[in-house]
Amino acid sequence: MYQSRGRRDPFRPPRTKAAEAPPIVHLKLTGIVREANAYYALVESDTSPGMGYIIREHDVVDSAKVVKITKDSVVFEVRTKTAEGKLLARYVEKHMAPVVPR
Repeated sequence: MYQSRGRRDPFRPPRTKAAEAPPIVHLKLTGIVREANAYYALVESDTSPGMGYIIREHDVVDSAKVVKITKDSVVFEVRTKTAEGKLLARYVEKHMAPVVPR
C-alpha cells in the first residue's frame, strides 16, 4: 500500500519561487570626472530626459545609493523587499559607453 503522507502529489507541478526581476536604475551614465582623491559621475535620468545629476559615492539618487565610482563604471545599491517582506540589497552596475574615434 502506498503511503502519501508527507509527500507531494506527483501529478502537481512542484512549487517554485517566482524569479525576481532584477532591479532597475533609471539613470544613464554620461560621464565620469576624476578629482585628486575621488571620482564624480555625471548621470541623466531616463524618466525625465534632460534632468542630470553630478553624483559621488554615498549619494542617493532616484532611490538608489551610489556605492562605488571607478574610472569607467558606477555601482548602485537598490533596496527592495522580497515576497516574504525581507529587505534585500541588490546591486546594479552602469558602464560608460565606449568612445568611438572619429
